[in-house]
Amino acid sequence: MTITKTSITLRGHRTSFSLEAEFMALLKACAKDRALALAELVAQVDEMREGNLSSALRLFVLREVSGDQKGPALEAAVAKWLAAGQTTGD
Repeated sequence: MTITKTSITLRGHRTSFSLEAEFMALLKACAKDRALALAELVAQVDEMREGNLSSALRLFVLREVSGDQKGPALEAAVAKWLAAGQTTGD
């Protein structure tokens, strides 16, 4: 698993987060389904988080993936992830 560090501007301040490539693909799909720029979605998650930003983003993605109403971009990203064999085996 490759972890990528991404830098963005939130409310006028530069910050960064690190996510595995799989989480980043799913996060980008969530932003696309909501018609938001990635920075806008990250800002929304940032406003509600209690821990560090990277962890909050992973938890957000997990909630979205496990939800009943996935948008088409997220559905496609999840299908691609599963087809690649990236399951935990549980």
